[in-house]
Amino acid sequence: MLIAALLYSTPTLALMNIYECRNAAEFREISLTQDKGTEQTQRYIDRDLTHLWLDKSDRSEADEPQEYYGAMGEDHHRLRMFLTHVSKDKTLPGKYLVQGYRQREGQQIPFTGHITINHIHVYESPALGVDGEMADRVVEQALLMADYQFDEDKNVPDSGRFTGSAAASFYVDKKNIIRPDTYIPSDSYANNQFMGTWTPYHGETAVTASWGLWRVPCAGDLDIGAGEFSVNEKYKKNGW
Repeated sequence: MLIAALLYSTPTLALMNIYECRNAAEFREISLTQDKGTEQTQRYIDRDLTHLWLDKSDRSEADEPQEYYGAMGEDHHRLRMFLTHVSKDKTLPGKYLVQGYRQREGQQIPFTGHITINHIHVYESPALGVDGEMADRVVEQALLMADYQFDEDKNVPDSGRFTGSAAASFYVDKKNIIRPDTYIPSDSYANNQFMGTWTPYHGETAVTASWGLWRVPCAGDLDIGAGEFSVNEKYKKNGW
């Protein structure tokens, strides 16, 4: 089953089941028949969703940027991604300008780029968190799909470009405030999933690159955890 179909089949990022996707094309393939919700891109496209990408949620109070768990290549080498600044483009409503860095062996490789939202789907019946604890807060829940491109500093040796598709889940509370997904309190929570490739500037070979908050999308057998992210022993030699 493809990732997007799984995302739509349950009103949250059902990340314990998304490891079968193999590339960005499968990641972004959307099957709206999996859910009776509706496409609502135009209703939300002008809203500012900056805070979703920066994970300014109840689960992340620190001033330091939140680390995204990630993996590169067939051997799932550890990828450590950080978004430090996100701003909404003033002319294109669905575009967000991004700054951040990839951490590699203690070195920070800065990048700049953008995330462009191309679809927002509102679920017919929102998830209400663990044991329905969000029932008194949630008005509706939605999933956005986007494309991204992050260009690393070309002056840094062995740098390159990240491109692909992204997904993020959010809900609207009774004060009309947009907040991250309703499953934040749960052990298996994950959000802000990125799936694509990294291509070196001085070479033609692209490698798969995926990362996300708390879980890694399209990770195959890398993550063997049930309640939380846990690395398969055979990959620990690859930077984990």
